[in-house]
Amino acid sequence: MIISGNQADAEIEQVQAVEATDAGLKPFSYLALTDEDFERLAFSLFKSSQPADVTRSWDNTALMVRGADAGRDVLLTCGERPSGVVQCKRLETGMTLPAAFREIAKLILFAKVNGDLSFDQEVDYFLFLARDPAGTVVNFFARKGVLQDENLRDLRAAAREVREAYTSLASIEETEAESEVERAYAKLKVGLLRPTDLDEWLHREPSVSLRFFRQRVLVDNTDMLAANREMMMLLQAISGKVDGVPLLTDVDLKLIQKQIVDTPETHRLNLGIATLFGYPREMFLDRNDLQARLGRLGAALNEINGDYINWIFKRANDLAAEICNSPEVLFKVRPFARQIPSAFLGEIAKQCSSMSLHGSVVRGIISETEPSLADDDARLGHVRTILIEAGKRYLVGDFSELMGDAELVALKRTIIDALMMGMTREEDLEKAFDEGAAVLRPLLDPAAAKMRSLYSHPTSIFLTGSKGIDLKDFVGRMADTVKALDEMRNEPSKQPNVDDN
Repeated sequence: MIISGNQADAEIEQVQAVEATDAGLKPFSYLALTDEDFERLAFSLFKSSQPADVTRSWDNTALMVRGADAGRDVLLTCGERPSGVVQCKRLETGMTLPAAFREIAKLILFAKVNGDLSFDQEVDYFLFLARDPAGTVVNFFARKGVLQDENLRDLRAAAREVREAYTSLASIEETEAESEVERAYAKLKVGLLRPTDLDEWLHREPSVSLRFFRQRVLVDNTDMLAANREMMMLLQAISGKVDGVPLLTDVDLKLIQKQIVDTPETHRLNLGIATLFGYPREMFLDRNDLQARLGRLGAALNEINGDYINWIFKRANDLAAEICNSPEVLFKVRPFARQIPSAFLGEIAKQCSSMSLHGSVVRGIISETEPSLADDDARLGHVRTILIEAGKRYLVGDFSELMGDAELVALKRTIIDALMMGMTREEDLEKAFDEGAAVLRPLLDPAAAKMRSLYSHPTSIFLTGSKGIDLKDFVGRMADTVKALDEMRNEPSKQPNVDDN
């Protein structure tokens, strides 16, 4: 029995996404998925596209019913006729070559018994693994599965073992099992999909990766603690400005004044990262208590500000992806120059984060360690220097600055090879960048302006506690906020992406 169409779509709706940190090209944790979700991952990827360097021979996919080993295969079809099979193996240990032969033998012998797959013509066969297999498996598939005499003996042995292991195969004679497996194997066009292959594929299919992994982008927040020392000092400034002013026209400022104006000095504390009103100073006399309570405030501000920075950088990446996916860029800009949008808008995100979260003192300190970029021309020039310098290293085979384990470096090398396509000299890099920048600049400037208009306002937080709900003016402002958000949700241009909800 085959699960396809609406039934298969219903299967995908049952996916439980697992946590995944996206630190550049960090590998995904496939063993964190359940067996069922790993099978659904294979189904989703093969339905969406095909592995790198593989010619697609199917137009649809289906999940095959659970077999005797409680596992499911993915069936590839072309014109509603079977054209290939994907065997999914989420194993804690690396698969050995004899085990791989047993999987192939099991597929062939059960197909013979059930009659749901024929090997009269060439059939695509993919082994889809959550963990790297033994080197013998990699070597065998690298030779496109060509059987040597030793492999042929192992394949026949696998046929005998599988026949003996499953009672439903008892009707097949031993010699018949061996010959059937050997005959059908000759029709298989085999392919191995290791975790590094899956990583590359998922980076090409973000909609699939977001369904199965809750991804979080790591952002350098080294300066966050210093920035937080200024956070909420605006409350103190507001208090000073309110003093002696007979009439306030700003509604929110009037509400803040109501909260603090009658608070005596004995119940006011300025802790650098926050100004507290109404809490007696005795609560902070003990140094251990002071450190603990200040730490909680700092942790909360770090979480809030870190979330805001993550959101800004994610928006920058979304805008960069929209630009790179536009037909004009796809046809006119070479792969090497398609790095420009994410790098340039990343610099804009840095500027916006600094303007919104840092005061002038902290910005002055940061400017001593970061390059001084006066305008967007300077930012684009900075990006040009970084990308071309990296490209020059790659031209001479210098990948020493790539960080990570061997698998991660190999994946990065694969992506770099795609970006460096057609680049053989430093002049090629400069020409590709400059020509690409000329096409991209009219798209980058509006994106940068949009980011600055949204993300450059200084941020502050005023916590009222539950008593704020009791004040009529506060309730009015809450209603105004809810109404404004509803109006934004109803504007098509304001609709968030699915993963923003």
